[in-house]
Amino acid sequence: MVLLLAVAHLISNQISPVFRQKFDFNLEGNVPNWFSTILLFCIAANSFRIYQADSGTQNRNRINQLFWGVMSAAFLFLSLDEGAQLHEIFKDVQRAKWIFVYAPFVILFIFLTYYYLYCESCDQSLKRWITWGLILYISGAFLFELITYLLHPLTPVLQEAEYVIEESFEMTGAILILVGTQQYLEKQEESPS
Repeated sequence: MVLLLAVAHLISNQISPVFRQKFDFNLEGNVPNWFSTILLFCIAANSFRIYQADSGTQNRNRINQLFWGVMSAAFLFLSLDEGAQLHEIFKDVQRAKWIFVYAPFVILFIFLTYYYLYCESCDQSLKRWITWGLILYISGAFLFELITYLLHPLTPVLQEAEYVIEESFEMTGAILILVGTQQYLEKQEESPS
């Protein structure tokens, strides 16, 4: 799906301005934006389901609940941000670049995620899915955005490449996280409580 959206974005200039609006990775309120919003919302929903399942058991260690509660809230916010274009609104009313405002929250989330995945007895398959998913998602969302900010202005060809790489990394990372949470939920439902 990500590959199809990337191809649609790249060929959209040759087809028509209307097609370009529907598939441009840099625009909001179109097919790639909708797809990303749905992916992020599904991760939030799966994380909340895991949080609820963990709250039903007698965990001595509440780090599981904390992690899945924060994961659900974080991806719900990201879904809202993607769908309602919050960071674009923030950019218009503030002088600070949105990545610098979000950065402390991302750093705290990374520390919590690292602790949960690598210091607790976490499912190995889930660990791989979430780790690779977050690496791709954060690389797309922050690293490429930071590169664009530091090297501004980019040539039109480099800017186009940046859009495709950034959004493709974000969507692919979200898909990996979604697959990991879905598989984890399926394992939880199969195992007797």
